Amino acid sequence: MFKPYNDRKVEIGQKVDVYKNLRNGLWSIRDHSTGLILGHADQLVLENTEFKISESGKRKAIQNGRRNVHAYVVGTLISFDVKDYVLPDRLVGYHFIYTKTFIDKKTNEPIYTAKLVCFTKEAVFA
Repeated sequence: MFKPYNDRKVEIGQKVDVYKNLRNGLWSIRDHSTGLILGHADQLVLENTEFKISESGKRKAIQNGRRNVHAYVVGTLISFDVKDYVLPDRLVGYHFIYTKTFIDKKTNEPIYTAKLVCFTKEAVFA
């Protein structure tokens, strides 16, 4: 379910950035072109994605010993209902201290892009 932020809207087909919001436990959805937070969702699906990490943001997180928003997924929003899709095989992981990139948690191989990414309450699948 999508919860708008400050009455902002998001459109299916819109290019967005998605990251885990540590305060509310939901996925934050940010407009890719403006950087404005559009809202939050407990699940969603993106297609044609890229996994991005800001190296300067990562360095700040390590120096401060505190997480910040420096890792996110860019893609086209196609749904807020994961159950309409077969979950992809790769379970995605990332930790700013232990991994350099997003990884496949089963194989530890880096993940840079994916055709489809499903964000659930518990995990991310690519």
